[in-house]
Amino acid sequence: MIERMKICSTRKEYYQANSDRLLVKQKEYRNTLRGLLIIRWDALSSRCCNPKNERYCYYGGKGIKNKFESFESFFKFVTVTLELDSVAVLQKLHIHRIDNDGDYEESNVEFIPVTKHMGIHNGGEGNPSSKLNDDKVVAIRSDYAAKLFTQKELAEMYDVSTATINRIINRKIWKHVI
Repeated sequence: MIERMKICSTRKEYYQANSDRLLVKQKEYRNTLRGLLIIRWDALSSRCCNPKNERYCYYGGKGIKNKFESFESFFKFVTVTLELDSVAVLQKLHIHRIDNDGDYEESNVEFIPVTKHMGIHNGGEGNPSSKLNDDKVVAIRSDYAAKLFTQKELAEMYDVSTATINRIINRKIWKHVI
């Protein structure tokens, strides 16, 4: 028991004494091709397999699976098949499932620019938690432009915050809707 306490104490002291160096090493690893891809791999695996992941209900909860056999097979697919072997390039790309209801597998995965991916999923009704759709956004903008409703009234009507209404009107979000 005393020996175990001594080891734990030693580990804690070691970490405290070397935490800056360890954090630098972690950051260096994340900026390698392998480190960047393992972060992506862990994220997609967690979304599909871990019910405690906040996004699980949109992935694993809907039956979407990670069909790559291992991280090594995913790494080989990205670097050899897709020929994405640059950290600088990969940092600007998101993993995207071509068929949104399909699994993570070679025939259904591509890497696309972050801005395009955001437009597909987060910038509109593709976002599973969105309360709005393209038609509602058009109505919000036209009703506000015609001075039919205030931002506060629109927020109450559509059950969103006044900040969201303001960002829609000023085209900070839902930019793809004309």
